[in-house]
Amino acid sequence: REHELPAEVLGRVAALAAGVGDVARALDVERRTHGRPVLDPRGLAARYLQAAERFEAAGEADAASRFARAATVLDPALPPAWLVLARAALAADDPARARRLLGRAVASLDPSDAPTNHAAGDLAWRLDDRALAARCLRRAWVCGEEGAAPLLVVALTAADDGAAIERVARGLDRPLARVVAALGA
Repeated sequence: REHELPAEVLGRVAALAAGVGDVARALDVERRTHGRPVLDPRGLAARYLQAAERFEAAGEADAASRFARAATVLDPALPPAWLVLARAALAADDPARARRLLGRAVASLDPSDAPTNHAAGDLAWRLDDRALAARCLRRAWVCGEEGAAPLLVVALTAADDGAAIERVARGLDRPLARVVAALGA
């Protein structure tokens, strides 16, 4: 009777299978959604993104990429899915493709989405795009993502932006501010 289930239900099953590390089951269930009507494409894309992130964390790059691609087909404005694909491209030693995919992520990135801006900034730094890294990391930090501060300070130091480093240092708690001051000095 599984063939009668809506795509959204199958998407939930695929995300659950990903959560327990069952790659074969998750991929099989995702395959069964092909050709079915999708009433909530963004909801299904979110389920696929959830599966992609779980597989990426588990080191299952192929499965992560497949689910991330499926998510971007359903919702092309889903920056975290584009970031999964960009990280996979970088891991496959294809920095040009990683840059293009990062560009797709940044094109629809909400400035107030601190975790995704942090992830985009980190990836931009690894791709040697210092200006984009600083922009994304600054957004993340301004939105309360203090974990972005150390790399932001490094990016600002590379840009020789002492005034911005000082503003970041003033906004941090004391122990981290001392580290930032040491890095920026």
